[in-house]
Amino acid sequence: SMAGLPTKSWMRENWFCMMIVCSCLMLRVQSYGFIVEYVREWSGNMQNMAIFARMEKEFEDYWKKHRASLLLAAPKDLQEERNRSEKLNTFGDWLLYLAPFVVMVAFLDQKFVASELLNFLASIGVGMVATLLSMLLKPYVTGKRRVADIENDMKAYFYGIYQTRGLDALEAMRQ
Repeated sequence: SMAGLPTKSWMRENWFCMMIVCSCLMLRVQSYGFIVEYVREWSGNMQNMAIFARMEKEFEDYWKKHRASLLLAAPKDLQEERNRSEKLNTFGDWLLYLAPFVVMVAFLDQKFVASELLNFLASIGVGMVATLLSMLLKPYVTGKRRVADIENDMKAYFYGIYQTRGLDALEAMRQ
């Protein structure tokens, strides 16, 4: 074997540690929002995109600058729905959370690739795809709306206030 590369026996003995490292990497990617942002851009609701395409630049700039404080000032029902949507509080949430790990372990065990290292790297890739698919399927499995859709509703709520009463009303709500 090549110097510095893990051997087959080492990988068999330490598969659990490798899965923990992979899960941390996947959670890191999710926490930075790379996948979430890609999914949000790729599968955005066309109706919301049309609404927000007409928004004035002034409101968009204000939203970008004060998004966090405006989300805190949103109606309580939308805030509660957003919080529920982010939590793992249903069987479907847990199923979709664990599915990528099961897929990765199954891929590792099948040894579709001859090289152990390439098989391991391929299983990481398969796990990332499974994570992306679980994120796309979450609204259908759990019955919860996506956080992006809820935030779009919050944004539309504040845009309605902006249209009728202007930025001063939004500024007062943020206080």
